[in-house]
Formats: sequence, C-alpha cells, structure tokens
Amino acid sequence: HRDLHSFPTRRSSDLVGGQLYYPWPSVIAEVWRAPSAVCWHDIHTFPEWIMDLPVKPGFAHVSYEQAVRTAAELIPFLRSHAAAAELERRMPAAVTNELHRTGLIRALQPKTWGGMALKLSEWLCVLDKLGQGDLSVAWNVANLTLHHRTLALFSVQAQREVWGENPDALIAAGIAYVQGRARRVDGGLVISGTWNFCSGVVGAGWNMLACAVKDGADAKSKPV
Repeated sequence: HRDLHSFPTRRSSDLVGGQLYYPWPSVIAEVWRAPSAVCWHDIHTFPEWIMDLPVKPGFAHVSYEQAVRTAAELIPFLRSHAAAAELERRMPAAVTNELHRTGLIRALQPKTWGGMALKLSEWLCVLDKLGQGDLSVAWNVANLTLHHRTLALFSVQAQREVWGENPDALIAAGIAYVQGRARRVDGGLVISGTWNFCSGVVGAGWNMLACAVKDGADAKSKPV
C-alpha cells in the first residue's frame, strides 16, 4: 500500500514508547518484480543490479547442495536442543551459534555481503531439512532470512548501514500490522509507537517496523 512504509531501525529497545530518527534516503525500498514469464523457482531473490556488485568472503562460495547437506547434518543436533527451546520459548544460544557458524542464517543474503544468495526453491529445501530437526527453528530461520531478502531490495546505503559493520547482523520484523506512525523532518523521518510483536526480535540487532507517515503531529491526521 502506498501509504505504508517499512524500514530497518535500530534495536526495539530504542523504539518502544520512544522515538528514533532515521535518514530519509535509507527508508525508500526499491521495488522489484520478476518477469511474469520466468518460473518462480528460477528467480533470484534480489534485483539484478546487486548481483553485479563485488562479492565479499563469507558463505558466498557455498552451493545449494552444500547448504542442504549442512542443514541435514544439523537434524540430530536440533532435535537434541528441541526440549530446551520449548522450555526457553526461543532458539537456544547453541542453535543460533550453529546457524551463524554454518552460514545457514545467511541463505538469502546477497553474495556481495558474503551471503549464499540461494534461490527461493533452494531456500525452501534448506528449511525443509531444518524442520525435520525442529520446526520452530525452521520457522525462525524462515523469518530472519526473509528479512535479509527484504533488506536486499533497499538501497545500498541502507544495506551498508546494517551489514557494513556486521554481515552476520540479524533483522527482526513487525511489519504485518501498522502499529506506529512517522512524521517528516528535515532530512528524514521520526517514528514512534509501540509494536506488540516482532518476529525474531530475540537476538536481532535490527528491526523492520511498519508505520504510517502522517502530515502533522496530530494523531488524527491522514496518512500520506
């Protein structure tokens, strides 16, 4: 919807009940649609221009077959931690560490940032293997990796602010419902509000939050 904006911000603790400034050029998402004639399983997850940027070391060399094999090898490990995950109501630190170590948490990150840049069908196969170990882990990885894909549609400036200092950075998201608001200021937007949920927020250093941009400070002013 043209009246709604999603953009990455710093930690949720900086936002709930408060305000946070974010520069305007970094919050404009670049719209990309795959040609309708292309079968969905052949579609890369990023616009073509980012595929031409220099590749950084990390997991860019990992093939689809290697990623699926790695995910399959984690099945016993994930099963052994499933009870702890249920008790803690989150992915145990040991599981998160393994996802970082193997690079599976970066399956949809562009190669220019050291990610695997898997196609959507390949990514689904990785999730299928992880789900055989622990469905909750597969769900969390699906959320977190999709947020990488979303950031890949943003400007290079926005990507650099998130991944430039830490290519392993995780991004949570509360964009299913518009629960915040924003107002324009010189050079950017000021957003405020309370988001009652944010998928993957535990352990994530960044959030993508949905809000309506309004003309004035009045809460009743119309979205723009």
